[in-house]
Amino acid sequence: MPSPRQASGLSRRWLMCAGQLLIANASKPVMIDVNERTHEDRGMVKKIRDNQILGQKGIALIETTVLDMGFTWHPTNGPLEAGIDGWIELRDQGTGEVANCWLPVQSKARTTLAPENDTSVSFTCGLSDMEYWMTGNAPVILIVSKPDQKEAWWVSVKDYFRGRDIRKDRKITFDRVKNRFSPDAADELKALGSRVGAGAYFTPVRRQEALVSNLLRVKSWKEIVFKAPTVHRRPSDLRAALKTHVEWPEKEWLLHEGSLFSFHDLSAPPWCHECDADLMTTFSTSEWAFSDSADHQWLFVRLLNQCLRDIAGRAGMSYSDEDECFYFRPTKDLTEKVVQYHSQKRSADRVVFKAHPSKLDPTKIAYYRHDGFAGRFKRYGDAWFLEISPTYRFTSDGRQPSPYGEDNLAGIKRLEGDGAVAGRVIMYADLLRERPSLFHKRYSFLTFGELEHVVMDVSINDEAWRRIREDSSTQDEELAEVDDEQGKLFDR
Repeated sequence: MPSPRQASGLSRRWLMCAGQLLIANASKPVMIDVNERTHEDRGMVKKIRDNQILGQKGIALIETTVLDMGFTWHPTNGPLEAGIDGWIELRDQGTGEVANCWLPVQSKARTTLAPENDTSVSFTCGLSDMEYWMTGNAPVILIVSKPDQKEAWWVSVKDYFRGRDIRKDRKITFDRVKNRFSPDAADELKALGSRVGAGAYFTPVRRQEALVSNLLRVKSWKEIVFKAPTVHRRPSDLRAALKTHVEWPEKEWLLHEGSLFSFHDLSAPPWCHECDADLMTTFSTSEWAFSDSADHQWLFVRLLNQCLRDIAGRAGMSYSDEDECFYFRPTKDLTEKVVQYHSQKRSADRVVFKAHPSKLDPTKIAYYRHDGFAGRFKRYGDAWFLEISPTYRFTSDGRQPSPYGEDNLAGIKRLEGDGAVAGRVIMYADLLRERPSLFHKRYSFLTFGELEHVVMDVSINDEAWRRIREDSSTQDEELAEVDDEQGKLFDR
């Protein structure tokens, strides 16, 4: 009796009835029981292949690890899965509360990975997967595993490939230690979930930690303000008049409502030549500093800002009205400028002025970068502080603003991590405290103390947040070169 496959080759005329196949040919009909399959037909039997078993082992490894983290795992069931194998629901391990914060996961299980060595493993993603993962508003966690060895590694795909051309570069290199998917990765997943999940909150670790701020305490100021009438109404007019008496007039003064206010004795030259010294009066600076009048505090801050310009000038900095910040002046020959300062535990130095060649033509200078900061005096309770906000100024020749300065500033702010910002805050705080030397005495009109800090009863896992932030951008090596002491926001 011919098999169904052989019979189908005899004729196209057939009829299926009651589990039997009736085939008609030229001679007589042939009835075949379809349940009697020959060896040749066994290839039609449904199979579960080894790669399916391997894939399920990868999912099982992920679920076990997620549960060990204290989170919950929700697999994507059904045949309609397009590129997500499941979801991790983040959970506060301390309280058990869930925050409606979910991280989608794609699993890729393999028996071998290439290239692979003692420190890293690599995996190249498919283009269709990449195009799917990079869309939408949720992060995608890719977990590549070797289930038989109980090993797995992970990355946040959107963060890893941000700014790259995924049609040309789809290779992921996992660090065997840093990217290991184990219960130790729980804090990093929580950091990622808190960043992208609105309203997600997880109980911080109970551990005391000293948080250093960017608030530099004002230690003292000149206690007496001198006031006298003057005919000058514009600062530029008074400055020009003072230059007829001295080459470099002092800066600690302001004009307001027909009067000259200054920390300098207005009865002495050159001030007495430009005001009515016979009508000079004095009052306590603290009357302005702690007055309930907003106008008085505004005048106090104006006077402190004049002092700050003098202190910054001694440190080699000028003020840019356009950028509203202090910045390091260029060197005469436009070579690098390096400043030395005291970090938290040792001496350090930093390049604060530097030329950056054009990427298209290295023989030309694209721009000059000046380190700088914006300073704002603020009162909290019965104390005054200078808020230090590090920034940069970009020039085309060391002096004229670069036409691409805003774009450059936005780019470097995006790349710069907490460590670099903290290091620069510490640098400015040290420079503004101004230590006396053999060549000049300490500035007496305004002095600063230490950066304000507060001891917290809870702690944030800095390394977890740093890892997430580093994965989201390609860090500029120069920005990353911050010593461990100055690079810590938290001094345990």
